[in-house]
Amino acid sequence: LLSFINVSGFGLVDAFAGVQSPGGPCSGDSCQPGDANADGFVNLADLGVIINAFRGTPAPGNGDCNGDGFTNLADLGCVITKFRGPPGPTPTPAPQIIDVSMEDNFFSPQNLTINEGDTVKWTNMGNNNHTTTSDVGLGAIWNSDNLFPMPNGMPPGAMFQFTFNSVGSFPYFCQFHGAPGGIGMAGTVTVEP
Repeated sequence: LLSFINVSGFGLVDAFAGVQSPGGPCSGDSCQPGDANADGFVNLADLGVIINAFRGTPAPGNGDCNGDGFTNLADLGCVITKFRGPPGPTPTPAPQIIDVSMEDNFFSPQNLTINEGDTVKWTNMGNNNHTTTSDVGLGAIWNSDNLFPMPNGMPPGAMFQFTFNSVGSFPYFCQFHGAPGGIGMAGTVTVEP
């Protein structure tokens, strides 16, 4: 692109220095901003016409793509953007599965931050049975008892997962080795939008 816009005489150096070439007149229905060659389209051909405007050749169409009253270097980016189309919305990250190990009498990691829609998968990697139980309502949000009922809980190697579809801070504990409020084997999942 640099060799394409490296013109003799009036060129990039002048444009960077603030020298501007007035935009050419519009004719007919082809006066859309950026249509420097008046062909009815904003396309790559308009770049050459804008560059020629730097050298003193008036653009037959509306080379003033950005509406500042001049055909100048800023219009090159505007034409390219129109040619490619405006940027799309920032994609929403795909939901993730985040692993938490249940070791003998602690969670690893103990505290984690995830995005709304992510899933936490707890795996009992210890030698003892464990649970993962939300503090709120003693398991009202999630409770591994639903799959691994008490009094046994989750045996070694067992897995339990829960998808977090709301934002907030969610403390939890193991019913065998902890208690609500962060006592003993406990942790917190923080969910961000």
